[in-house]
Amino acid sequence: MRPLLTIEYNLPESTIKKPDEFTSPLESVCDDLRDELKKMDAAIQSTVAYIAFDKSLLELIKNSHQAGARHISLTISADENSVLIQLSDQSNSPIPEDKTGKYSWEKALTTSSQKNHAEIRSGGQHLGLAIPAYFLEKNGGELKLLINENRDGTMAKFSSLNIPCNTCIEDEENIVKKENIVKTMIRELINPIDGLDEKLELLKQIETNSQSRTVIHAMRAVKQECGGGSPTLSSPISSTTPTLSLSGSFFGKRRGSSPALTSPISPAPIVPAQSFAPTASDALDNKEQSFKCLPPQALQAMLDNSPLQFAKLEQ
Repeated sequence: MRPLLTIEYNLPESTIKKPDEFTSPLESVCDDLRDELKKMDAAIQSTVAYIAFDKSLLELIKNSHQAGARHISLTISADENSVLIQLSDQSNSPIPEDKTGKYSWEKALTTSSQKNHAEIRSGGQHLGLAIPAYFLEKNGGELKLLINENRDGTMAKFSSLNIPCNTCIEDEENIVKKENIVKTMIRELINPIDGLDEKLELLKQIETNSQSRTVIHAMRAVKQECGGGSPTLSSPISSTTPTLSLSGSFFGKRRGSSPALTSPISPAPIVPAQSFAPTASDALDNKEQSFKCLPPQALQAMLDNSPLQFAKLEQ
């Protein structure tokens, strides 16, 4: 496989955004790297591996910085059949051995995040890598996390066929689209399970281990779909209105309009019961509306019992 581009980059020490800056230091790192990556052939940029890498970039940079890395290396290689993108860092805290190998988006949804700081956890239940990894898998690619040969850091490897991909990962800043992707992932986890109790048990496991509002909301929506009743109250996160899937995939078409995804279901208004036995004088006061609104049975009763000459009323 032939190397196409190699980038060496020193990470900033601080991640604090200054008042006069529009982006955080780590977001600026991503911007700098993407500027360099624009030199790549457009065909490479349209592959599944590249799309997933681009969506994972900020999460990977954050992970490297959190591990104490101050330097990263990015290499993109390709041949006629495949593309390989490798991002490695140099740190004293490489990924644990039990987390190496093919990245499991299933495990990411069902196990608790080991990120300790609340601000870091708020990013979600590993969603920064889980969603791109799911996208890779569904499109014939793969994400692996490995320890560097010198054991001085972690390497993320994105691989796929070297062919253009006509789908993209929906903008994950859009919380509705992001939640819909997670619902699809959760459905795929529970669909092979036959028993309802077993499905609900897995959903409970997801809820118990998750620190992500997105995952909690998605899990509760799927639970209701399964007939699991009202959302559980064991989580401090309040339940949301269930959503109705309209059409399309949760991965949109590249360079085109995104398919319709979901629309919130508004509760139907409660209409008070109405009496359909008005008096003849009521009908005279508003004869036209009375004839339009009255059901046939009530109208016939009025005609049978009223001394007024209804035949003379204007129709």
